[in-house]
Amino acid sequence: TEVAPPVVNEKFEFTSTAEVLEKDGVQYVVGLEQGLRRRNFENDFTDQENVYLEYSNAVSRTTVGTGTTITVKSSIDDRVLGTYIIIIYGDVDGDGACDITDVNLAQAASAGSIAKFEGAAALAADVTGRRAGFDDTDVDILIEMANSTLIHDQIHKL
Repeated sequence: TEVAPPVVNEKFEFTSTAEVLEKDGVQYVVGLEQGLRRRNFENDFTDQENVYLEYSNAVSRTTVGTGTTITVKSSIDDRVLGTYIIIIYGDVDGDGACDITDVNLAQAASAGSIAKFEGAAALAADVTGRRAGFDDTDVDILIEMANSTLIHDQIHKL
């Protein structure tokens, strides 16, 4: 009698406070903390077996920030199992934290000195989550976030 080889499957899920939200056919991950290192992201916010993660569009080689694209691939046959883009609310420059650089960029975008935010940066800048998108109210909140006088919960709907 032949014994069938064990079935090996891939598994990948977001855990803890991480949530996947879809907008315009793109899957975004929200609910992550600011300044999150890749290793901590993988250990604390994912449950995975027989997969590996590829990172692209990242500002930093060690942290995940707004716009970082994560491609989940099978370690069995290299199939792409999913692609996700990170959103850290308030982090418009993609470095993983809301700081004075993000405030300066938001003020410039609000004043029309630079182009309006697009894609992941536009979603990260819209910290109020209003249908109108990014506006002066968001700039005021970004200032409070950068000054640590307001902690954004990082989980609100797009």
